[in-house]
Amino acid sequence: MSSVEAFLAESASLLDMLAEYGLHPGLLSPTLSAAEQERLARFRVPQDRSDFLAVRLLTRLALFRRRTAVAPAPRPSTPTSAVSTATWDEFIPAAPTALLAERDIRQRCPGCAGSGHGRPYVIDPEVRLSWAHSRGLIAVVIAESRESDVGVDCERERRCEPPVVWQGKPIPLSTWCRVESCVKAGWGDLDELLDQACSPEGIRVPDDVVFSEGRVQLAAATAHWAVAAPSAARMTVLGAASA
Repeated sequence: MSSVEAFLAESASLLDMLAEYGLHPGLLSPTLSAAEQERLARFRVPQDRSDFLAVRLLTRLALFRRRTAVAPAPRPSTPTSAVSTATWDEFIPAAPTALLAERDIRQRCPGCAGSGHGRPYVIDPEVRLSWAHSRGLIAVVIAESRESDVGVDCERERRCEPPVVWQGKPIPLSTWCRVESCVKAGWGDLDELLDQACSPEGIRVPDDVVFSEGRVQLAAATAHWAVAAPSAARMTVLGAASA
């Protein structure tokens, strides 16, 4: 069975914590690849810029932890829950500058076969990863799997917004997260998977795929998340108020 670890946080929370170590965005941008820095420079909306930077930093931190075999110090929300919480002090290494060395993240687009955008990956046949960011939320999943891809999505709950409607049917936020996680894993495009989600059979995924999902309260947002992976994901919510 594959080992699947996922992490969810608010981008502002991560950037604020890194700033306490003296690592401000201007110092963190050089940790990105040339292609990432070029894309970062094109953002004009501050939130989009922060999310883009933060999700890549969280990925580098998670890869650093995995490479150095530093286990997180999560606190289970219940004895049987797949969701745990951890403070940034528990998660971030004592010397977070170590993330500066984690520059082996690449991207490729399955549509145009171009690089610098699309699905993220590392040069390691045993590792699959995915990330997501949405309106101040960031999520990362890393799986030890040679054959199966993974996907993750996170969405901010906004009670004043109507649900997404597809083919005349409202799509619950939890279903939307499942659909997006499958898109990120490469199991279909958005329209195709929304059609499946509205059908009696539901979303069609490979036989070995397991969905992990939840709804958690962070400091400034209620978040829905979903992971599609070859086994159940262990989700660590970083800086959470409750899980």
